[in-house]
Amino acid sequence: MSLTANRFYRVSIVLGILSLFISCSSFHVNNSWNLRDPQSLDANIMNTKQWLRKEKSNYKYLQKVLTKELKYYRTRNTNIFQIIQSEMIKIEDVFKLINKSLSKQVRYASIIKKKRGIDIFGEGSGLTKTSNGFFNFKKNKVDLSSKSKKEVKIIEGLITNGSIIIENQKIYNSSINNLTSIFKKQGYHLIIIPYQVKEYNTVIKQLIFERNELKPQSEKFDILLSEALFKSAKSNYLDRIIQTSEKVIGYNKKMDRFESFVLGLEKTAGKECKGLAYLIKDGKEKKYQEKYRMGLEEYRLILREVSLLMDSI
Repeated sequence: MSLTANRFYRVSIVLGILSLFISCSSFHVNNSWNLRDPQSLDANIMNTKQWLRKEKSNYKYLQKVLTKELKYYRTRNTNIFQIIQSEMIKIEDVFKLINKSLSKQVRYASIIKKKRGIDIFGEGSGLTKTSNGFFNFKKNKVDLSSKSKKEVKIIEGLITNGSIIIENQKIYNSSINNLTSIFKKQGYHLIIIPYQVKEYNTVIKQLIFERNELKPQSEKFDILLSEALFKSAKSNYLDRIIQTSEKVIGYNKKMDRFESFVLGLEKTAGKECKGLAYLIKDGKEKKYQEKYRMGLEEYRLILREVSLLMDSI
């Protein structure tokens, strides 16, 4: 009977942190809309819709923070006031332009599916195939002489709208970076919690991987424990292995609790901060950040301690 394996190697889906304070711009922007068929076009559309929905939600909370700062800097520092105002205008324009171009991509996708005989993704379609099997639009390298007017319009429309979406995502990313930088110069960190939580994921996934790598060691320990219990002979060895097993189980519970805490961290942090974006002075931290920092240190110590405990038997 195993007392440790089931709990020790339950790999939870959790979120972690790369550092306590991070740059707010953490999303990746593709350099092009890579397409190979109507399904890949749908995937790009879906991804952009999700991006819009997520970033509009983030900006709703960020806007409240920035509006408050505009009031503060209006009379105290007109340069900072103008920078914040300019970046807010850029972000709002980005959403409008992406939404407009995305709507056009949706219409083109609908036409491609409904109209038979339209050759967009086939040979001579105006798309160049790359080594990974995807297609890139290369407008200046495409011979469209064999295409119908409708096909040319769709191909050029997909090129244009895809470029507009990508460039505006980059502008958005740049605006978030600029805002982060301007507040950093004033001694504050601009935190957008979903970005922070996304970075949390990087660290906790690595730790879970390290925890899972101890599985062979744990299985060997379970065999030794089972053999000792089966013999049922009272001995110092049996007492020691039982005590070690109890310690390992206790440590596993602590790691499980930390993983559960990180799993719900966006909600926890949002509730504490009354929103998903906030400014915090250098050297200060929220309660959820302190709990995470201390829990992360303990988790790492436990990983080392558990390995040493099982090796001691």
